[in-house]
Amino acid sequence: GSVNISKKINIVNEFRCIVLCGNVELIYLKKRPTIIGDGISPLITLLAKSQFKILKLKSSIESNLYTVPEKDTVIELSDQDNLSLGAEAEIIKSDNNLFSQLKHIALRSANALDLNFCSIDIVLNTNGDLLVMEANSGMMFNNFVIASSTNEVEVKRIFNKAISLLIK
Repeated sequence: GSVNISKKINIVNEFRCIVLCGNVELIYLKKRPTIIGDGISPLITLLAKSQFKILKLKSSIESNLYTVPEKDTVIELSDQDNLSLGAEAEIIKSDNNLFSQLKHIALRSANALDLNFCSIDIVLNTNGDLLVMEANSGMMFNNFVIASSTNEVEVKRIFNKAISLLIK
């Protein structure tokens, strides 16, 4: 089991950073599932047409299922950032300024915890602060890998590198 003793943080975005032996191999944004209003269909119809696999909708969605959102309005369906609960992974490119900020935080965190192969989850809060939410010894790549062949190639690259470092 696990225990959370932190105060509630209003999370805008969550990022997963994969660290291997002092290097950040991959960073991705966990994009919460959304739908876009068409100005005609109620939320319940838009949800039925969507491809999202969501276990728990936001309460504001559940209580407004028959409301018709305005055309082109983006509706966030869930507060969950886990890929297993409907979020999608969007890889952050290494030439992005955000990548370097996240990389710095992830490497300092892994170093402070003396972790060689881990994932560091970092959140962006509503104040614009980047905060470490957790460090994981498991990568939780199952849903990441099945999302695209590009993701699968990336995970294989990371594990091949990890294995080659082990046998040196």
